[in-house]
Amino acid sequence: HLDWLPFFAKATTNMHKAGNGYFVYVGKVESPDILVVIADFFTRVYEIRWVVVSGYYESKAVLIFRGDGVSSDMGRIANLKFNELGSGGGHKTMARAEFDIARAEGQELELFIYKRLLAPMPRKKTPKPEQKAEAGPEQPEAQAGKEPASPAAGPASAKGGTQSVRPEAAPEAGPKKEG
Repeated sequence: HLDWLPFFAKATTNMHKAGNGYFVYVGKVESPDILVVIADFFTRVYEIRWVVVSGYYESKAVLIFRGDGVSSDMGRIANLKFNELGSGGGHKTMARAEFDIARAEGQELELFIYKRLLAPMPRKKTPKPEQKAEAGPEQPEAQAGKEPASPAAGPASAKGGTQSVRPEAAPEAGPKKEG
């Protein structure tokens, strides 16, 4: 794909520092696949800890997240920062977010995405525990002597939220780093 080389040139000259990673915006693309190739290039060739490569295809903003799996959970970031706009999620080392460019509400798309990446991480709302008096009868599975399903094993969001992946099923995941 020699016709993709100008996108690489634009990406290398339009790279912005974002915390311990980088943000890249390349504008309109003929295929979202070029964003994936650029993101993989930066993480493998330049050994960048994480990068978000973005652009737009037709009427959709497309963001490709790549990381080392140690310093940041890319799926969690994509989900928490962009899922409410359209869809966002993935794995620790790779993720994707998409939303209609109209969601930028007239702001320049590059700046809209960059500000959202730099904003503090939103906190997930945790449901308030029900009081025992209001809880009603026991759950049927508990009555049958079975263990209730773990809330952590619940389905991903309908919009493509982060996926729960066991470490043994994801060889690309590195050791967990606290912090």
